[in-house]
Amino acid sequence: MLLSSLLLLSACASAPPPPPAHSDALWRLIERDCKAVEGPRGSCLRVETAADRRDVLVKDAHGDYQFLLMPLDKVSGIESHGLYQRGVPNY
Repeated sequence: MLLSSLLLLSACASAPPPPPAHSDALWRLIERDCKAVEGPRGSCLRVETAADRRDVLVKDAHGDYQFLLMPLDKVSGIESHGLYQRGVPNY
C-alpha cells in the first residue's frame, strides 16, 4: 500500500511540463487576425496597408492598456537586411 502511494505521488510530481510557446506565435496571430480577408478581427485592432506604413496594431494579451505596433510583413528582426532598403517603411 505504501509503495503504491509513493509511486502515485511520484507520477503526479513528474508530470511533463507544458510545451514551450511557438517562436512564431505572434506572427501566427498577425496572419490569422490581421491578414484576414474580412478585415481585422480578434486582438488585431487596426491594419495599415499603405506603402509607407504597412503595420498592425495588436492588443497585447497581458495588461489592459498594452498594445503592440508590429510590421505587417514578416521581418526577422532589426538585423534584417530588407529593412535598410530604400522605400521600406520606417518601423
